[in-house]
Amino acid sequence: MSGFDDPGVYYSDSFGGGEGVGDEGVVKRSQIKKKFREFLRQFRVGTDRTGFTYKYR
Repeated sequence: MSGFDDPGVYYSDSFGGGEGVGDEGVVKRSQIKKKFREFLRQFRVGTDRTGFTYKYR
């Protein structure tokens, strides 16, 4: 059982490759954040004295 306690480090470079891939990811992330903010603004169920009652799922 030689090497039994050798943890080793393994990784997969699935993001490597072409140029400009990072730029597309940044744009996509900002679009996701914008859509999430819009979802939070529009997802109101009922009202209370503050006007902010969100449905917990």
